[in-house]
Amino acid sequence: FSSPGVRLSPPPAHPTVVSIPDPMTPFDSTTDAFQLLQPFRPPPDPQRAVAASFEELYRRVEDACSHKLADSLYQKLRAAMKARAIAQLKALRSRSCPDPIAFLSRVDECWSDHCASTLTTRSIFLYLDRAYCAKTPGVKGVWDLGLMLFRASLVGGDEEGGGGGGVGNASNSGVTVVEEDVGEIVRKTTRGLLASIQRERDGEAVDRARIKRLTAALVNLGLYADHFERAFLDHSAAYYRAEGTRAAQSSDAAGFLTHCEARLAEEEDRASTYLDASTRRTLTRCVEQNLVETHVIGVLDKGFDALCAENRIEDLRRLHALCARVDKVDKLRDAFAARAKRVGAAIVQDEENDKDMVQNLLDVKESLERIVSDAFGGSLELFSNALKEAFESFVNSRRNRPAELIAKYVDGKLRAGSKSGYVDEEEMERTLDAVLTLFRCVLYKRFSPFARFQHLIASPFN
Repeated sequence: FSSPGVRLSPPPAHPTVVSIPDPMTPFDSTTDAFQLLQPFRPPPDPQRAVAASFEELYRRVEDACSHKLADSLYQKLRAAMKARAIAQLKALRSRSCPDPIAFLSRVDECWSDHCASTLTTRSIFLYLDRAYCAKTPGVKGVWDLGLMLFRASLVGGDEEGGGGGGVGNASNSGVTVVEEDVGEIVRKTTRGLLASIQRERDGEAVDRARIKRLTAALVNLGLYADHFERAFLDHSAAYYRAEGTRAAQSSDAAGFLTHCEARLAEEEDRASTYLDASTRRTLTRCVEQNLVETHVIGVLDKGFDALCAENRIEDLRRLHALCARVDKVDKLRDAFAARAKRVGAAIVQDEENDKDMVQNLLDVKESLERIVSDAFGGSLELFSNALKEAFESFVNSRRNRPAELIAKYVDGKLRAGSKSGYVDEEEMERTLDAVLTLFRCVLYKRFSPFARFQHLIASPFN
């Protein structure tokens, strides 16, 4: 009989105290049927009560329904449950305290008491629940009725869907609900939950099980989206805006990326542990926007070159994953292409070291291709094309000179192999493949030293 997301202890083993009419006398709709509800009226009347088992109480409910008193019994049950909800919240307000986190324990106790009493009530009135509530249009089951009455007592206003014989609003029962008082319970509960979550984000231990019970309570009461989730997302956005600014200023690029990745993992765990499933996507997006998206361009500007120069593959993979989350892969591609052009142009334009140009370009090419394959594998084609365009840009910046040096480099490798009498075929093949990728970028190939290599050019840059 439990509601989803709520774990409760079983009903007490001792008999419930209740007044029982003479078993041979049919129920009277205005007296005996109402006496059956005495344990649920706050407080019970011990002077008129005798002990009875749950089974005996269940049979009395069945007997009342058999005498066509189900509608009257339901109305009296509803009034008793409403009075109990009002009394529970009145007791909770009287125990209020200035600390919102400490107040959560009292709200948790009140909610658990409500669920336990409603489940016990439903167990006793199970026959009424199945034979009358489930088969009568517009009549809520006992559990749903308890939720509706508890919620109405929290937020004030009219009740809905009572059904059966004209269920009225709060004023019809003779109990006055003060909206300001009960609304403050919801607001204070929300403040307590937000304070607890912030403490956990700051590294303190919190009672996660209690937070889960209370968020589940808000979901069951229909108060989660409007009274908690909206405030929680606003609070999270402000928290991560401030934290993102601090982290970007105090950390290097690698440290900031690690921090962002850890925070996103924490929030996903938080959402799956004690928040409603509907919050997960919006919470993740909130963190991405305020912690990552706002600062990723700054990371590219101040730290990307260093990560590439040091071949920080894990950090570059982390950067690519974060950019993909916030739709900034195109910015990462631009930064990668710009770096390749800067490094390559510096080598090509260094005329004093022309003898080492081809080998230096091959080393740069190998390093950048490793970054593309190992760190940017999720966008392989995009970054491969960017690398090709970058090489075409700087290799042709000195017209024929790079082409001449490439031809001499290949010729030197072939001659060295011939003179030594030993050629490592695999190594030679790798070298020629690497050189040919540079050759395919050259636009000026019409001179005699390259004639012997024209037949090797077939496929595009890869």
